[in-house]
Amino acid sequence: MSTASKDSQVSLRLPSELKSRVETYAQLTGRSKSHVAMEALKEYLVWREPQIADLKEAIAAADHGEFASDQEVEDTFARYSAAAPSPKRSNSAGKRGARQK
Repeated sequence: MSTASKDSQVSLRLPSELKSRVETYAQLTGRSKSHVAMEALKEYLVWREPQIADLKEAIAAADHGEFASDQEVEDTFARYSAAAPSPKRSNSAGKRGARQK
């Protein structure tokens, strides 16, 4: 009995610009476009799967009433709002990005 994994084929529609970037990267690295796409998907899933798991856990906690009360949220916002510096207004409104001589 073989333990080798079987590869499946997936077809995707890509914007021309993204397809071009994949092709360029594949040429630069000496890899196939399939390899580049597969590695990109692996990295994406490594990053996203824990986020989804955390989100599901947070939703389950909220469903069980395990979240901050309205008062706790208001107190936290008040504490951080009081500590935040006030934004300074510029006298040069409308002149942003202009070079000074």
